[in-house]
Amino acid sequence: MKRKIFNFEVTIGKTIDVTVLSDEDDSWGDRAKRLISNGIEDVQHISLPSSVEEITIEGDTVEEIGTKANEYMGGWSSKTLVLNDKEDYENPYTC
Repeated sequence: MKRKIFNFEVTIGKTIDVTVLSDEDDSWGDRAKRLISNGIEDVQHISLPSSVEEITIEGDTVEEIGTKANEYMGGWSSKTLVLNDKEDYENPYTC
């Protein structure tokens, strides 16, 4: 499976950096924002995606994709959300 990386600043009382791995057809990060809304409580604001590159990560499981994303991002993000293997936007995998 392939997932596209998006990075956002998310306000939840304080501002945190969130990396989201959405489906590879998510052109503008709209689906990634749905994952944030469903995966993080008390979201007050979601910025526009900060990355302009189209970076995809491949893996056999969502856990593997999450691990690869964290390695790629070098610990930059406060939280990482991954679109699960059933492509259920209501229940993202958090790593």
